[in-house]
Amino acid sequence: MCNFEQFLPACLDLETGGLVLGAFSDSVYQEGLIEIKPHDLLLLYTDGVTEIYNEANEEFGVERLLDLVKTHPCLTAKEITSLVQNNILDFAADQSIQR
Repeated sequence: MCNFEQFLPACLDLETGGLVLGAFSDSVYQEGLIEIKPHDLLLLYTDGVTEIYNEANEEFGVERLLDLVKTHPCLTAKEITSLVQNNILDFAADQSIQR
């Protein structure tokens, strides 16, 4: 059982960046350092997750993604992946996207 009160619903946006991880063997990345503590969640995603649009031409967006994950702090990585995937597919304008 998980008690949400024990988790701080805060997000830290990494300031370093670069090309998508692993796509090109000669890619160079900036390094950054953060401390990950027990019960922290490292959320990695691509723009394909946040830049999908619905029928009203609204973007799914980073804020919607973070709100979704923050409201389910006790899920496993597999459960979070499934939750995000299902929410994106329900949100998407292109209902032909395969589940």
